[in-house]
Amino acid sequence: MSVNRVGRKPWALQDGLGSTQRPVPEHLLAFTSLLGLLLLCWVAFGWQLGDIGLIDETEPLFAEAARQMLRTGDFITPYFNGVTRFDKPPLIYWGMALAYQLVGVNEWGVRLPSALAGTGLTLGVFWTLRTFTGSWRAAWVGAVVTALSPMALAWGRIGVSDMLLCACIGATMLSFFVGYVRQSRLAYLSLYAWMSLGILTKGPVAIVLPALAIALFLALVGQWRQVRSELHLLQGSLIVLLLALPWYLAVTAINGEAFIDKFFGYHNIDRFVSVVNRHQAPLYFYIPVILIGFLPWSPFLPLAIARLRFWRLGEWRTQPRSEHLGLYALCWFGVVLVFFTVSVTKLPSYMLPLIPAIALLLGLLWRDETSLKSRGFQISAFAAVGVYALLAVLSWHSLNWLPPDPWMPNLQKELAQQNLNLTAALIWAGIAVLGVLAVLWRQGRFWFPMGCSLGFAALIALVILPTLTTLDLQRQLPLRQLAVVIEDYQQMHPEQASDLIVLGPVVKPSVVFYAKRNARFLQISKQLRARYLNRPHPDLLVLGSEKDLRLSRLRPDEYEPLATAGYYRLVRVYAPQAKER
Repeated sequence: MSVNRVGRKPWALQDGLGSTQRPVPEHLLAFTSLLGLLLLCWVAFGWQLGDIGLIDETEPLFAEAARQMLRTGDFITPYFNGVTRFDKPPLIYWGMALAYQLVGVNEWGVRLPSALAGTGLTLGVFWTLRTFTGSWRAAWVGAVVTALSPMALAWGRIGVSDMLLCACIGATMLSFFVGYVRQSRLAYLSLYAWMSLGILTKGPVAIVLPALAIALFLALVGQWRQVRSELHLLQGSLIVLLLALPWYLAVTAINGEAFIDKFFGYHNIDRFVSVVNRHQAPLYFYIPVILIGFLPWSPFLPLAIARLRFWRLGEWRTQPRSEHLGLYALCWFGVVLVFFTVSVTKLPSYMLPLIPAIALLLGLLWRDETSLKSRGFQISAFAAVGVYALLAVLSWHSLNWLPPDPWMPNLQKELAQQNLNLTAALIWAGIAVLGVLAVLWRQGRFWFPMGCSLGFAALIALVILPTLTTLDLQRQLPLRQLAVVIEDYQQMHPEQASDLIVLGPVVKPSVVFYAKRNARFLQISKQLRARYLNRPHPDLLVLGSEKDLRLSRLRPDEYEPLATAGYYRLVRVYAPQAKER
């Protein structure tokens, strides 16, 4: 291990951990860091991952499409509820199907690909910062920002494709930087492999975002001509064609224009140029998304960007490539933010590719001791403390602002009995106190991220997971219970081809997954009579609330109750011939 100018081991000086007579060996730090990272990722992405049922309405769509692939053996065309589902390419479905084979067709299997994607992204950010900054502190800050933020938790613990796309784009971007610094052919070629997986996860956006960010970065540092020959564009294009193109050709050959119009037209072009599914928002929509989605770290993001002095391009161009990580992360951040701000359809999940970029920016901030000693850091820290204190107050009063929800009539009472609002308030207040101490004690600024990390981990364990469990028991468990009744009824009456009708203004696709059969969803309950009861029909199993059944205008002699769970009721509506008998 080399010795720096003042004779201390690099980790002791660079990381601001205080002087030591016996520096910890590098291999021991690496081993303990790996254990710590695995624990961090388990808390963020693995702990109680399968304890909560699927959340309507998006997650069951992915889960059931993957189950159908496994059941039918058709791994080309995704289906949900008997209808093709061209919303997303197949990689997430393939990952879920493989997980089903390993852990069973359950919630763990549905969410395992997202959890592994979040874990891989955390490890990748840690390795990048450690490798190119030499700072353990910077690497750890980057890792905890990647794993412990509302954005990462929301999508790293749910079975949809967004976290997998984030990991693929993150791996693409990090691979490029490794190749850029080391001029490594292998790293550049791996870029194209990760890009191919991103294309198989969500389509062209996996090419567009990295290409725009990399092009902007190379233009700013004046390296385009030099790097163009290093990128191995011809070989990379062949990798993308070999890995990503076969499925697109196969699904197009099978489904023709239906796939092209739905996937490329509706879910890509239309989402960018028009409003899809009423997901419209103002231009500034993503500013609060970033501020809230990256708590407790977001108050430091302006300082992390400003300290780069990105406008001094002459200075950046004279630095070695290994020092360009900050500007690279900023280009990454800016392209994603601007691209989706221009897009007409807006969703919070579109900011997920920012996770590694923000983690790199904040990791570099904590590497820079000059910035940590600056007045700018002091201002940012006090702003963060103010935000944490405000969150403590809001948490304390949060139960008073819960709107009434007919699907969860006892929610407020259940949360109040568990004192979850009080616990959240105390945790945020504790983080605020630690922040004040860190600002007043200059050396404590190095430990500020640790206090935030421990506080947010406590919030996960003591507030977030119990709240999700309560929400699940109130809103989703009754549906799962009735789905089991539906499955048992079908097994007991195999001779009856009963159609399953699910009533209600909000679609509940989890019924299809748990009942293991297709259903017909009627969002307007009174359509039941017009579509089914006024014409010959088989026996119907109808699931809905008391209000939904009343709006459907069912007469008492037309049905028999089968089961009730929470807000929902399951009834059997007689076929006309059965009623006559």
